[in-house]
Amino acid sequence: MGYAIAFDVAFLRRDCKALGLAFSPRTSDVREIYAARMQRRHPEVTPDLKFEAICQAARVTPMGRHDALGDAVTTALLWIALGLGKP
Repeated sequence: MGYAIAFDVAFLRRDCKALGLAFSPRTSDVREIYAARMQRRHPEVTPDLKFEAICQAARVTPMGRHDALGDAVTTALLWIALGLGKP
């Protein structure tokens, strides 16, 4: 679970491949889920998918932006605020 995780997954996949390790994680991307939800609800509007914009829409205060722990905690709070369940 994360925000815009394709970039991170690509790095991990490349490094695992170099080590001869299989890497096929199940992922859930808050940005993709939010985009799909907004497209269903408001197909005429292009949603703002920036991290801060999604936080504002979900009424979540970002913690320590561009800090690994802060981004992880904020993403978990987004997950909960968007009604996606426990992180």
